[in-house]
Amino acid sequence: MKSIVAGSNVQTLNISANATGTGGTVNVDNGAATTTTFVAAAGADDAFNVTLNGNTAITGGAAVEALTLSAADTSAVSLDAIGNTLTAAGSGNLTLTTANLTGETVVNENTGTFTVVNTGAGAVDASKVNADLIKTTGALGANNFTVANGANLEVAVNLGNAASTIASAASTATTNVVNTKFTTAATQAGVVFSNIKTANIEAAAPAATGTDLTFSVLDNGTNNLVMTGANDVVVTAGTAKSMDASALTGKFNYTQATDAETTVKAGNAANTVTFAGTTNKSTYEGGNGGNTVNLVNTTGVANVTTGTGTDIVNLTGILAGTGTLNATLGDGANTVTANAATTGTINVITGAGKDNVSANGLTSGTLVVQSGGEADNVSATALTTGVLSLDLGDGNDTLTTTAAGGAATIVYNGGAGTDSLIASAGADFSGAQFSFQMSRRLDLLRRVQ
Repeated sequence: MKSIVAGSNVQTLNISANATGTGGTVNVDNGAATTTTFVAAAGADDAFNVTLNGNTAITGGAAVEALTLSAADTSAVSLDAIGNTLTAAGSGNLTLTTANLTGETVVNENTGTFTVVNTGAGAVDASKVNADLIKTTGALGANNFTVANGANLEVAVNLGNAASTIASAASTATTNVVNTKFTTAATQAGVVFSNIKTANIEAAAPAATGTDLTFSVLDNGTNNLVMTGANDVVVTAGTAKSMDASALTGKFNYTQATDAETTVKAGNAANTVTFAGTTNKSTYEGGNGGNTVNLVNTTGVANVTTGTGTDIVNLTGILAGTGTLNATLGDGANTVTANAATTGTINVITGAGKDNVSANGLTSGTLVVQSGGEADNVSATALTTGVLSLDLGDGNDTLTTTAAGGAATIVYNGGAGTDSLIASAGADFSGAQFSFQMSRRLDLLRRVQ
């Protein structure tokens, strides 16, 4: 028999093949059946082509070598297991739900939208699944969910463990790209990517008061993470060579997990990024919504670039020697604080706005500030033999400093306005070299006790 047609009054369809197999492909018109059961001999050459006319549940699939599901209209199929090969065909949207994905081949010849839904907990091998979307609702735990290069994955559950891993083939690890959409409001205990060069993440959890989506661990090693979506996102411990969230429209709060070179990009919301790099290079590029950047560099280089808005840069590392902070900030009331820096170099460029720059631990290091208009304040109260070079633009600017008898070099261009130089308590400028340029007036040496 090469074809089976279920009548309109058939709700349950049982199909059996003998021990030698079907001897070719059997066409099955599922009719109105909502339950279809295959009884086939394991290892036999069984092939069934099932025409779907609606939603149905199929059991006995593990023993079917080749199963084709053809959907003319939107259909949903629950399948207990896949034998060797499953092919999705037809023009209707097809959703296949199963709890057992263990490396079987799934071919997509469907011209509609083909979705495979995994409901099973634990390890999943979908590396040979070709679908428009692979969705999982099963807790992964400390296991791997393996997909092919280019796969589109939706995570609709907390994967459940700090070591939950989304993986791809090691043989193409340098080029693999995987797209993962997170649609659950639950905190992700951990998402680790393995053998994936670029992990694209869409933050699409339901909107909530406060944070929409939290990753306790988000790790792609020395590879790249890209985040889009509209969620407010918190990453408690992030690891990547590059974390690009510039297209994320919600707030972005990212904390680097370990000391390593990294670049973080954020969008135009209010963002907070905390780096862990001390001797390694830390780079941040932010948008226009107001950024807070926390740094701990010592001998490493930190580069911070932002747009308009109130930006805050905090450097708490003991910046010394070759350690350098380069902060280029847009218009707005910006603050740069680097009071632990001693002998390093700090370069600050800002736009219009009342800016505050503080480097009160700097002794023999260098502080260069170039700011726009309005009243700017610069403070360097531990200077001995270091260099201050200030171009503060128009406005009533203030420099608070001391030379402590050392051969410090102070260049102060205050622009238009009434500018002030305030000597901190115990100041001794006897060995210092000064250069002043003001268009109106400079109030000199107003001592602070």
